[in-house]
Amino acid sequence: MYKCRFIFIVIFFINSLQALAAPQQQISSDCSSLLNKSVLNVSSRSNEALGYYSELLKRSLKNIGCDLTINYIGKLSYQRQNKYLKNNKLSLMWRLKSDVRDMKYLRVDEGLTNKLITHRVLFIPQATQYKYSEINNKSDFIKSNLVGVFGEGWFDVDVWRVNHLPYIELSGDREKIYSMLESKKRGFDYFSRGINEIISESKRYPNLAIEKELLFVYQNDMYFYVNKENDQLKAILEYALLQAKESGLFEALLFKYWGDIQTQLSLPSRKVIKLDMP
Repeated sequence: MYKCRFIFIVIFFINSLQALAAPQQQISSDCSSLLNKSVLNVSSRSNEALGYYSELLKRSLKNIGCDLTINYIGKLSYQRQNKYLKNNKLSLMWRLKSDVRDMKYLRVDEGLTNKLITHRVLFIPQATQYKYSEINNKSDFIKSNLVGVFGEGWFDVDVWRVNHLPYIELSGDREKIYSMLESKKRGFDYFSRGINEIISESKRYPNLAIEKELLFVYQNDMYFYVNKENDQLKAILEYALLQAKESGLFEALLFKYWGDIQTQLSLPSRKVIKLDMP
């Protein structure tokens, strides 16, 4: 009886090991196929974002045996990135998760910023902090009639709309928003940015200030999206990113590029305004 039980346990253990090894073997096979292409084409509208996402891609893939070149093809507009991804001129793009994108592309189902991107603080013109000092909750913010600004088609547009917050949507290059906000003459009062974005951006725009008291939060994250037909790349990236999180690489890169955000932005002392998702 004990001998049969022992044999059963050994067989179960071997089958378990084989089951665990199967995904790794498939990923290794997919990596070999992917290595024949050798290059992943990416685009970014931000140098800071490009550095983080490129290194995350490069190092997480290398750690599972896919040592690929990350090729930056230029600063493409939001609309052109979509077009290039559909036509396979772009290997992937990073975007906030949305139902529309999930229908158009394949989402690599591992979040990329630990939700830092959906913890939002505001860029405001210098000497306008007083407009925000009496705001304690979402109702106060709505009543303030302060108007936000976003690029055309951004996910935040839907978030602000669902939460009944006034906003203006601008087409074209995002960079013009900063100078328009500085002027105080374009009909909007603030520009919402992720807490992982605003610190580095503030160094480039000294005539703008970081609002000091509020923190807006909604539940989402940034994800890699790939072409609808590229399920192989999707599987490889999901495995590589999962391993990066388990190894500590993910957290290390978050800190390398964005540092101690809690302290830099005094997050614990801010009033949190939770926003509903569209």
